[in-house]
Amino acid sequence: MKQFMTLLIREVREWQTAIIIILSLSVLAMVGSSFALHKGARVLEDEGVTIRYGDDDDDDDYDEDSVYFGDIDDLDDEEWLSPKEWMHYGLDPFYLHKSNPHLVLFLWSHFLRSSISMLNAGLLLLALFYLADALYKERADRSTYFYRSQPVTDTALIGSKLLVGTAGIALLSWLLSLVWVAYAQATFPAEIEAMLTATGRSVAQIAVLDLMGDWFVFQLVQTIWLLPYALYLLLVSAAARSRPLLVAIAIPVLLVVLLRLLGGNAAIVALLFDNIPAVGDMLFEQWQGRIGDFAAPGKTLELFNSFSGYIISPRTLWSLAASAVLVVATWFAYRRNFVPS
Repeated sequence: MKQFMTLLIREVREWQTAIIIILSLSVLAMVGSSFALHKGARVLEDEGVTIRYGDDDDDDDYDEDSVYFGDIDDLDDEEWLSPKEWMHYGLDPFYLHKSNPHLVLFLWSHFLRSSISMLNAGLLLLALFYLADALYKERADRSTYFYRSQPVTDTALIGSKLLVGTAGIALLSWLLSLVWVAYAQATFPAEIEAMLTATGRSVAQIAVLDLMGDWFVFQLVQTIWLLPYALYLLLVSAAARSRPLLVAIAIPVLLVVLLRLLGGNAAIVALLFDNIPAVGDMLFEQWQGRIGDFAAPGKTLELFNSFSGYIISPRTLWSLAASAVLVVATWFAYRRNFVPS
């Protein structure tokens, strides 16, 4: 176990530059989004735009320089800011609607979910490059000879790379998402929060703990469903003589072309990669919240439904079975491709 932990630490250290870049970009994105939102909120004060609440029927002095958030129950009279007003005030989409303050919460919930989803997609891209390069790089620089001389097994070596490229990436995605959501909630502009408070609403209605719990389960399911592709990349990394990522992409493409030329059904290739779009489908199937759900003041807002129902499923069983076969194939490919000096 001690040797395996040492291998895990080694993998993290070797990729610490990429991790630092990811962390730096995440911080810049968090600060940038917060700055843009605060700047939009300040425009309301700097441009003399008045936010008004309640019923506008009693106000005879209403003019076009006010943004009205009226009675939340009066959903039939929806008035949107004109493009001219939008350009003049430089307002964010949060302000485009004049009569429904719950639209702010609705859009904010989409911002939170979209942010952590894009962050997750970026880290999956990092995993793609990592797994394709993991075993090939050590064969190319001949560092494999050193590690094989140490008291560690080939299974532990391959396992450490697989664990970092799957569970490690998932854990990093979850932790960064946790920080992102906590930061975004804590730095929400006071001007917009005051508007929400005047109507009995608050960004605190968003169930952050529930969100992160659901996101953790999503990461677990995603890791299982994408495990066969992670092992496929490791297999190519262990067997390819050069450019493993290009080889990994070229194999299914050439297979599709060959099946087309031979008059076969290329749909079987798409079926093999069906888990990838299935992850996206799972995410959006549990994407909670119609705009009407955000109308009630004080209502707890859950941004995702439960992902736990996907854990035990035919797709999960197929993924684990395919992964077991690919584990063996990767181990043999790694052993076979090693030529002692």
